[in-house]
Amino acid sequence: MSVYRVLVVTSDYDVLQRIRSVLPEDEVTLQPGYSHLDAMYLANTVHFDVAFIDASIGDKRTGEPTYETLARTVSDLPQIVYLPKTSALNGASIQTKENTVVLSSLDDPTIALVFGKALGLETTVASGTGQPSSTWAKAGVSTWAAEEVQAFLTLSRSLAEVLDLNEVLGRVVTAARDLTNAEEGMILLPDGESEQLYLRAKVGIDSETARNFRVKTQDTLAGQVFKLGKPTLVGQSGPQKVKTEYFVKSLLYVPILLKGKAIGVLGVNNRHKDDIFDDRHQDLLLNLAAYAAIAIENARIHGLSVKRARELKALVDASEVINQSLQLENTLAMVVEQAVRMLNVSDAFILEMDRDAGVLYLTARRRHLLWRAGQEPLVLISEIPELDAAINGRGLTVISLESSPQAARWLQTNGAQNALLIPVAGDTALLGVVMSFSVRLANDYTMPSYDAMMRVRNLVGDIIGELAKGRDRSPTQIYKLADEINRTLGTDWSEFAYQADEQSLAVQLSVGTTVRVGKGEPAIEIPMLPELLNALDMQVAMNTHRGDPYLSEGARALLDFSGNNMIMGLPLAQRGLVTGMIVCGDSEHDHFFSPRELDLARALMAQATTALENARLYHDLQASMRELQATQARLIQAERLSAMGELAAAVAHQINNPLTTILSDSQLLLERKQPDTIEHDALSAIVRAGQRAKGVVRRLLAAVRTNADAGVEAVDVVATIEDTLALVRQHLERDGAKIYVKFPSSVIPPVQAVPGELEDVWLNLLLNAHDVLVACDNGEIHIEVRYLRAEHMVAVAVSDNGPGIPESVINDIFKPFFTTKPMGEGTGLGLHIARQAVERAGGTIQVRSDPQAGTRFMVLLPAQG
Repeated sequence: MSVYRVLVVTSDYDVLQRIRSVLPEDEVTLQPGYSHLDAMYLANTVHFDVAFIDASIGDKRTGEPTYETLARTVSDLPQIVYLPKTSALNGASIQTKENTVVLSSLDDPTIALVFGKALGLETTVASGTGQPSSTWAKAGVSTWAAEEVQAFLTLSRSLAEVLDLNEVLGRVVTAARDLTNAEEGMILLPDGESEQLYLRAKVGIDSETARNFRVKTQDTLAGQVFKLGKPTLVGQSGPQKVKTEYFVKSLLYVPILLKGKAIGVLGVNNRHKDDIFDDRHQDLLLNLAAYAAIAIENARIHGLSVKRARELKALVDASEVINQSLQLENTLAMVVEQAVRMLNVSDAFILEMDRDAGVLYLTARRRHLLWRAGQEPLVLISEIPELDAAINGRGLTVISLESSPQAARWLQTNGAQNALLIPVAGDTALLGVVMSFSVRLANDYTMPSYDAMMRVRNLVGDIIGELAKGRDRSPTQIYKLADEINRTLGTDWSEFAYQADEQSLAVQLSVGTTVRVGKGEPAIEIPMLPELLNALDMQVAMNTHRGDPYLSEGARALLDFSGNNMIMGLPLAQRGLVTGMIVCGDSEHDHFFSPRELDLARALMAQATTALENARLYHDLQASMRELQATQARLIQAERLSAMGELAAAVAHQINNPLTTILSDSQLLLERKQPDTIEHDALSAIVRAGQRAKGVVRRLLAAVRTNADAGVEAVDVVATIEDTLALVRQHLERDGAKIYVKFPSSVIPPVQAVPGELEDVWLNLLLNAHDVLVACDNGEIHIEVRYLRAEHMVAVAVSDNGPGIPESVINDIFKPFFTTKPMGEGTGLGLHIARQAVERAGGTIQVRSDPQAGTRFMVLLPAQG
């Protein structure tokens, strides 16, 4: 009979006695060591079959635990490390060491089983006593019953302690490998999106293999086990294909059954070892799978409860955020942002319905769009000249609705007013293009600084690095980086595209929030989409994806409009009346939304509907208040104009009679004088001055009292400008201003206007230009007349190269009595009179001003005929 020598290193005499009382004295010799020095001396001078080390024993000089020192110096000595449950030390790191077993309990069966395993022996537990027999023999092939029972008991207690699904699966798969002495262990669970099983837990399988580990439920061994609910054992039959390019020498797969239904597959493989699995291993795994099924179900129920609690909290939080503001723009933004966050979708947008026009207008959108390779939207470079120029020139380019017609149409399709195109180049090649869009007018947008551009380029570099990670990329990190680009540039949303080929860009990413209050593009026309209109009228949710064989044209229109692969649309109704739809989508996945996701979306939309109704009421109330204030202001102005009318009538009465006398007498005298005489020139000056004074009185009366009886006539616009220039050209040029006139080369149609009123328009515009150019060197006034044949309009542009109109007052210049001139130098009626005259002629007058380029007034008048 062999006698086994065991080194016991502990400072606790009770522990030594406990081990001595369990192990047979005639078969095991214990050699105690009470310190680190004892252990090192004995281990290096005496041969031991196994060492029992108390984890608390260590080198007092270095602090290194004794079990680590022994593992380094006597590496072939098996160790049993005693680590009580009350210890603060980490047993997981000890357990992974080779030839090392962690012992946490000193009950008799555990001591016997652990020491027997460490010595390569087996013990038989006496029936009813729980004590090992005194007969130890070499372990045979089928004599592990006690150890297996202990393993199941330990696993059962272990699984009862945890409710985290990942932890449960990890413990089960580790136990499966240990019980079968396999190289690899795995748990495969079904993927709800497809008929595939995916690797949910593994041990012994490298990360690269695990990354893409999916097997079909058809035509695979694991798939058959899942479908049929029966185990599969393959021994020495040559290499077995588990999945594409993955072969093993032997395998054992058993179904994880819950109430007779397969919920997964538990399996073990030997890829390199020649060991085969047998029926006993199969029984072990079937029993282990039974334990696992209950534990998995408990963990899932717990996880579901936690998820429901989190969803409820998220719904409450979302409700608070959505209702925190009454500003319509803020509420719209909050609704779509909370929908993306709470429903974990990549896109959410609100469509407002105009039933009369048969159109759904986009009013708000939050996008976290990240497309799979090969599914990216394409932008044709040749269709946008500015984009082509930006790519070839490698420089920042700004486009707006006033750019080329192709660029303007592209912006309108995207619902933007302007965009920044930022090429990002590497050392030798173009890496991509950042396209940052804004819904603000170009005049309201400020160009980014140099520091901002450098910041953006660094952020884009981080995005490219993250995208290059493939499946390991972090979408959350990418979204944060893209949002930071939007904040840095002051834009609403940004897209990153790489050059797919010489003709097109492929958009990989689109992130940002946009809000539009009002009607405009982009929009969906619904008369030709009866399914969509019916869903709105019936207030029925839409839930579909591109792979749906019954995909309707209405659903396809929403998918194409948003660029998503799957969507759910919920009608928005206020007091029973449908006002639009909120749509949530995902650009990466392609399946139906679950009933639970639809329920969550409905709950969120119930909160959003109330918040949007309150915000719209507040918005309408504000609009009504503004209209009321404007009406009051107009009434006040009308009273002022009425008073001015009475004053003007009195002035006209007091001035017109003397003016008539002066003009009559001076004209009589003028007729009696010979031309080219001093008297004739003086009298001519008197006549002109009198006529100007009479014109001033006439314009004052026109400003405060509209002649309703004055009829419109066909008026030659060019002639009115020539008459006005004949009156004031000398005055303008005397102060240094140069006048440039450009008339059409051919006769243009007349316009319908009150005779004399258009002359007042040109006179006011020219005098205003003169006033701002008095203090300027090289002042220029340009007058250009064009006939817009397609629009059948006559366009008159009057521009100067002066300092421009301040942005703070440009919206007020047409108001009566508004003037920027010093007190006593202006009435504030000139431009107001001009606008009234233009509007009476059926036209419009607009102004654009730039501190560097001057001011340009554009008058558009409908041509006659």
